[in-house]
Amino acid sequence: MSIMLTCNLSCNHAGVILKELSKTLQKNMILISPQRSLLTLLLITSITTLSNPQFILAQTAAPEEVRGDWYLSPVNTLEGVANCFDYYKFGSLQVQLAPPDISKVPAGEKVTFSGTITNNNSYPIVDGQIYVKIFKKDVTDGDVIRLKGYPIVDFFQVTDNLSVDALAEKPVSFDWLVPDSAAGEYQAVFFVTSAHRFNLLGLTFTDDVVGNRTDFTIVNDTNTPAPVTFDKTKITLNEEVYNPIAFLTRVEKETPVTITVPVTNPSNSEKKIRLAWVTTAWDGILPQDKLEKEGAPILIKAGETINVSYEVPTLSNSITFVQGIVSDGDAQSIIQVRFVREGFDDIRLNFPSVTAYPLTPTNEVSLFSCLHSTDMSIVPGGTLDLTLRDESGKIIHSYTYSGSVSSAMMGAADKFTPSETFVNFDLEATLRKGDTLVDTVTMSYRCNEINPELCPKDDSQVGTPDSSDTSDSAASTGINTTIYLIAIALALVLAATLIAIRSRVNRHSENTAPEDETTTPPDESSNTTSA
Repeated sequence: MSIMLTCNLSCNHAGVILKELSKTLQKNMILISPQRSLLTLLLITSITTLSNPQFILAQTAAPEEVRGDWYLSPVNTLEGVANCFDYYKFGSLQVQLAPPDISKVPAGEKVTFSGTITNNNSYPIVDGQIYVKIFKKDVTDGDVIRLKGYPIVDFFQVTDNLSVDALAEKPVSFDWLVPDSAAGEYQAVFFVTSAHRFNLLGLTFTDDVVGNRTDFTIVNDTNTPAPVTFDKTKITLNEEVYNPIAFLTRVEKETPVTITVPVTNPSNSEKKIRLAWVTTAWDGILPQDKLEKEGAPILIKAGETINVSYEVPTLSNSITFVQGIVSDGDAQSIIQVRFVREGFDDIRLNFPSVTAYPLTPTNEVSLFSCLHSTDMSIVPGGTLDLTLRDESGKIIHSYTYSGSVSSAMMGAADKFTPSETFVNFDLEATLRKGDTLVDTVTMSYRCNEINPELCPKDDSQVGTPDSSDTSDSAASTGINTTIYLIAIALALVLAATLIAIRSRVNRHSENTAPEDETTTPPDESSNTTSA
């Protein structure tokens, strides 16, 4: 793969942007060592065969193994830890979705994007989500695109609770209501996460590290006025210029932060808009972590531009993610701002999984997870517990890593061979820093969601199609046949015994009857009398 590395030379950190470009570790993969990989956003990497300067890591078919942001960190050198990237492959899922006619998407109507998601891993993906971010491609200045990206007009979750078997694909579709005012060239870019936390394709909080993309054209024959929008090119953070595609801005631990951005009404009439802000730690996709603020309606005169500001809540986390949303009728304009608060020794869990499915006694499997710190280079006192349980809650296997956690992505892994076959089980991962719970997640593996053909015929765990099942089935059949034959034999013996007893009773009756008694069967009247 031909890769060209570029950077913003006006950046204050330009002199220390890259220390080295490492040799290729795997096919179609690059490994880059930034000076502080967890404290910086991905350097702008452009594929030389493409002319689009913004989505340099998202070709029509996204690279299967591209590491972005902290995923560009070097292989961890701490003793006793595994190489995360031996197990976890960033970019290993592909999402190909498009409308029926990319050259003519009508404004004001619902359009269906359909296609597939493909899992290129040797293990299944469970509890998966697909997100889409839609850009309006109305910027032509290459420098602006490289630093600011295209304007965002929508960002939402496409699907949830998705399971995809190893080396398999599934159909996916979703509907998007095209705004009445939309017109021109647009681009949909896709992301895949697991458990609303772990990035498998693209990074949802960036505009440059994205997955597969689909360009399309919206046609509009109406006179609907253009919507009110943010001016993404003029965002400031504490009065300093903020570039969405650059190193993360750093502030001291308790420093107040104010985001200011212009809002423009390009139409010929006054408009009332709604403005909302959403603040969360890290990336904004875990709903329970969100702090939302809905502002009062704002009136903007025709052709007017006003500045709006937001005082960001001070979170007790190293990474803060803020999303601003302007709503004008059915149209949206979105900005996303992410920055670092120094002085926090946060650590994060990243993608617990198993390397094989189903679990069988004939195959060795690795139980693994990745983890990393978010600001400091080394954080002591980390504990990661990984536990596999069957449906009844019985432990299949467990492993614990205890020790330091580094900013370079690191892995914890343990190999084992299951004692029997499991097609339904749960993987529990719990991360602690000292006595403080950092994160806990349960990944549920169910055959009816991953691959129904692997489900047993009855309710037991055993029954996946392997050689041991054939012998078990044959043995079961033999036992059932034996029981059937024994039952028949007992029935025959019982019948013979009853016949013999009746015969003896009849002979005894004949020997004790009076001599003048005839053997002629009695008539009905005698039967009635006897009765």
